[in-house]
Amino acid sequence: MKTVFFVFLLLAGLFLSAVLLAQNGSPDDASKPQDENKKEIPTGEKPASEKVKKETPKEEKDGKKVSFDCRIFAVVSYYYSDSEPEEFRFEALWTELKADFSGINVVGLLDLADEDEMLRKAYIHIPLVSYEKWRDFFALKIGLIDVPFGYLQRQNRYDVLLGYPQILETSFDNGYGFYDLGVSLSGKIKTGSGNLSYEFAVLNGEYAGRWQDTTGHKAFAATIAFYPLKNICFGSSIYDGDRRDTITDVFYNRDLAGGFASIRYNEFSLLGEYIHSNENSDADRTRLTDGAYVEAGIFLWKHSKFWDEMLNRYYGAQILFRWDMLDPPKEEAMKFFTHHTHRKKLIYTVALSVDITNWARITLYWSKLDFGRYWSGYYFGVKDNDNRAGVLLSLQF
Repeated sequence: MKTVFFVFLLLAGLFLSAVLLAQNGSPDDASKPQDENKKEIPTGEKPASEKVKKETPKEEKDGKKVSFDCRIFAVVSYYYSDSEPEEFRFEALWTELKADFSGINVVGLLDLADEDEMLRKAYIHIPLVSYEKWRDFFALKIGLIDVPFGYLQRQNRYDVLLGYPQILETSFDNGYGFYDLGVSLSGKIKTGSGNLSYEFAVLNGEYAGRWQDTTGHKAFAATIAFYPLKNICFGSSIYDGDRRDTITDVFYNRDLAGGFASIRYNEFSLLGEYIHSNENSDADRTRLTDGAYVEAGIFLWKHSKFWDEMLNRYYGAQILFRWDMLDPPKEEAMKFFTHHTHRKKLIYTVALSVDITNWARITLYWSKLDFGRYWSGYYFGVKDNDNRAGVLLSLQF
């Protein structure tokens, strides 16, 4: 109950702040900026036949535009595994609240399936320039925000068709680290036929908005993405932080660097990302992790896709393939038994994803895990590999 009370108290305060700011200086004719919660995904030019007239705000008071939106995301799955029993479970149950007060946005995101860390996002987004043509150049986000790192982890949860790759979950505490308390400066700048987007943030340094960090140092994160054309994107990210072990009192690095690229051409799409993680300490210089993934997709036929005006992208029936690699830190004990200090963890996934409507999707998948031979498995017969098949039902309302 304390968590729920705190969530509503914080959101109420952010809503009140936005109302006051909107009344004290937002221009009457300001147009709504790009939704900062939904990062830009390269897509093809929207066909003229699919253009839909934009809806007007739900409410207008004293000439100032005010709109509210609430969405719910749910993902349920059933899968069979070689190494685990069959299981039916909720993968995600999220609710997202948005309010727009004449261009000042307030965003809240709750994970209803997690009682311990229910609050994931709660921030206010303020354009720093009132001139309409420059409103996208500089904007401020304050509160519990998305950590500006990487590509896939900052997408809408509903759009992550095959789940998060291994390196993202390993580097960001199984998804909790995708969000942190802090302040960020972001913007988008036109560059000829394309644009350049950026975001820089100073963060608390602990995941999921924990009020007390384990160190007095703060973290810094930044990402830059260049879109030379609407269908092409490439960029890079860095994260600089540290973490202290509360038991041993040892400080560890928490440094990340990576790059990503995405391209869409007609019915084809290709996405790739590489991330290097450094968690070394003065006593242990072997805590280096590398990870990468490549994801390819193709719509089954030209008319199997449809345009979603609200999310500004295509949906439909498509076949997906992902190669997902994680190269964990070295282990000297393993070298004694197998003459190797580490083993790579590879996951191959093939899936058929069908959007029945713009709010319901069914995904059939098969994946193979190849973790190589490990000394414990070599001597004790522990299974290292795993074949898995299942079905996902994703809903958004």
